[in-house]
Amino acid sequence: MMESFYIQIKNTISKSKKNKIALIGKGLSIEKYLSFDFSDFFVININDTYKFIKGELIIINKPWAFNDIFKSKINSLIISDNKIKIPINNKKIKRVNFIEIEKFKNISDIKKFLNDKNIFFEPILLSSIKIAKLMSELRKQNIELYLLGFDFNFKSLNNYTSKLLEDHEDINFSSKKKILNKQKILLNNIISYKHLPLKIKHIGNYNFSYKTNKNFINNYQSLNSDSKDTKRYKVKIVAELTTNHFGDFAALIEMVKLSKKAGADYIKIQKRDVENFFSSKELSKYYYSEYGNTFGDYRRGLELSLDEIDKLDKFCKKINIKWFSSVLDEKSFDEIIKFNPDLIKIPSTVSNFKNLHNYVAKRYNGEIVISTGYTKKSYEKYILNKFSKNKKIYLLQCTSSYPCKFEDCNLAVITQYRNLSNKNEKIIPGYSSHDIGNLASMMAISAGAMMIEKHVKYKSINWGHFDNVALNLKNNEFTNFVKDMRKAELVFGNKEKRILSTEHHKYKEK
Repeated sequence: MMESFYIQIKNTISKSKKNKIALIGKGLSIEKYLSFDFSDFFVININDTYKFIKGELIIINKPWAFNDIFKSKINSLIISDNKIKIPINNKKIKRVNFIEIEKFKNISDIKKFLNDKNIFFEPILLSSIKIAKLMSELRKQNIELYLLGFDFNFKSLNNYTSKLLEDHEDINFSSKKKILNKQKILLNNIISYKHLPLKIKHIGNYNFSYKTNKNFINNYQSLNSDSKDTKRYKVKIVAELTTNHFGDFAALIEMVKLSKKAGADYIKIQKRDVENFFSSKELSKYYYSEYGNTFGDYRRGLELSLDEIDKLDKFCKKINIKWFSSVLDEKSFDEIIKFNPDLIKIPSTVSNFKNLHNYVAKRYNGEIVISTGYTKKSYEKYILNKFSKNKKIYLLQCTSSYPCKFEDCNLAVITQYRNLSNKNEKIIPGYSSHDIGNLASMMAISAGAMMIEKHVKYKSINWGHFDNVALNLKNNEFTNFVKDMRKAELVFGNKEKRILSTEHHKYKEK
């Protein structure tokens, strides 16, 4: 039986080409990973954790965890405790006896344990390390083993394991605390053992932990946002910088870095020819700012030079984030188009500037973004006719008030844009948010928005542009916004009704 068990494990892990293993424990911290993308990991489940994080191997050592195991579609299951009374008539199930933790005396036992394929240890954490070692040997490379949900944190019998999972252990407080403490010491010893052909990375809050849960999730998502997240998420998130860099190029670059780190797909700036966009009367009006005492002083101070936009373009390419710009006049369009951005935007500010629309439509047939603030339904037909030759038209529901009240968000308009997109694949519905917070943007995704634009800021300035609706890039406001948008997209899901891999019926028809 042992040889059969060993061969089964070998066959299972040899089919995987992944070089990272995630071992899923039952601690409270595992709830942070319910929406984490494990596609890069070979996932090993401990007991019933497979019920909400689907793995490729399940290790069971508790009888109550076996209740629904036959309904799992995972190929390999290990039953580690021969006290579990189950019929061994299923090819997926193999039983193996474990040496108890009390038999583990010193570091030489680690070496013996790792090199003898007939020895397995309880707790099953140790056998998972042995499986990772086997994968390392098969690949002839170091495997990274991430331990998630192994908190070893025991304050009471009610809060040491996730409430999303079962726990029917009949054990008193002091005994359980001693067991967890032994396991923690044991893990610390193994991590310090330098002759393992794998890297063990505990995620938690101990001195031997690789990272905290928060840092691991944030860093991993940031590192993989270019490849994995781009494929997983289809809704485009735009960090709308407007002029909230306040003409400070160093601040602009920091805003781009933070937007990238937060997970934005695009950053957006604005370009306007101040001297011709505003009348001389408007430019001469009093306006308090650090640039002077007139509105003209303020607007001139905010504008980026062409040299700065050129540097921005190069920096965005360097860190791999896309950018585009709103154009508010013909001169600005001519200047921006030379940089060949992926998109051009006609903002709500110029929704009635028909001469500008004509000018852009004649000279540009790439992808275009249109915000529809301060317009009526007739504007839809006008825009779709005007830019009919453009490759794509991102049609963004927008309300031109700052901040926009919830009752004025009018997200139902997005469903109209979605209906238009069903008839014309060039049209992509979206939402330009001027409301406060995340709720309306999350609901916009459920209405069909495939682009979400949100104002961001680097610092709060009372004379700044729409300061009260912009999310702060430095205190994680925008990072949390992006996370909420990704959650909303996952919750919205796919319109095709199908049976999911996580579903099963508890009962069958007789």
